[in-house]
Amino acid sequence: MRCNQCTTVIPHGAKFCPKCGTRAQQVGPAKPPMAAGALPSKGPIPRVGKLFIASLFVGLVLLALGIADVNPLFLYAGGGILAVVAMGLIVGHHVS
Repeated sequence: MRCNQCTTVIPHGAKFCPKCGTRAQQVGPAKPPMAAGALPSKGPIPRVGKLFIASLFVGLVLLALGIADVNPLFLYAGGGILAVVAMGLIVGHHVS
């Protein structure tokens, strides 16, 4: 943000210009406020979201089959898929 008087760059959160002392204007929120009664988006779920939901479902089904049938193959496959999903949740979008 720049000062209206002297065009000096004002640091974020400063109330006054460091050069001329003019009071800094408050900047409003980045997003406009939502209108009263606004509804959430009706857009489609992204592919990554669908993949996440499907992986979670498949992992839970395989884990349940492994527990019910005492089948270690299903148990390990379901546990592995759920571990990958959990890592995706933990790491998330922080990986570049």
